[in-house]
Amino acid sequence: MRRRTIIAAPMLALVVAALSGCGSSVKFAAPAQVTKTSVAMNSMATANVGDPILSEVAYKAQPGAVIHDGVSGFYKMARFNVPAGTSLVKASMGEAEWFCSRPPMVFSAMGVPMGPACFRDKAGDGSFDEMDNGISGFGASSISPIPYSKTDVLLGDESRKELIYQGTANNVLRLSYREYNSSIQRPEFTQDVTYTLSGKDDEIIFKGARFLIHSVANNILQYTPISTIAKQ
Repeated sequence: MRRRTIIAAPMLALVVAALSGCGSSVKFAAPAQVTKTSVAMNSMATANVGDPILSEVAYKAQPGAVIHDGVSGFYKMARFNVPAGTSLVKASMGEAEWFCSRPPMVFSAMGVPMGPACFRDKAGDGSFDEMDNGISGFGASSISPIPYSKTDVLLGDESRKELIYQGTANNVLRLSYREYNSSIQRPEFTQDVTYTLSGKDDEIIFKGARFLIHSVANNILQYTPISTIAKQ
């Protein structure tokens, strides 16, 4: 669904601001390294043959949001077009929390970039209800509600590490380790390892990841992950 918001203001003021170098007041959230695991540490889990007993995904990201409905039209006589599915990055203008496009999405009638398209959920109800273009001195304007959802905005590729259960025979536990990069479908690195189990609650360690192996019945592994794979 597409929404159109029309807000009037003198074009001359916008052009003068663009030519005079009126700076952006947007401060984007700092990037952070994010790591997510497939299982919770120190909680008992089970795995069938071929299942990962631990999968880790790591990536660099900024907190952000995805706009669900496209919005286009005029903002204070500047034109804008923000398609549905556009990723917005968390930002601040003053004390308020906003979500802004990284590239400029607000332009003057002459095509001069005016700044990012910024949205705010002032009511806190899961819909953006204010818009700003991030240029100091123009201020926010109310808009028709636009639903959104919060998400991480990835910066570059993500990496994935998996330790996969390959079965147990004669008390020998077999695991396969794989490393992936999001830009490559096949594993960049693989390694097969085995562990001889001596009884209940055997502890195994691989690349810093620690597990307690509780039991194996009908090739179903019951275990508790203690720590994640160490950074290399």
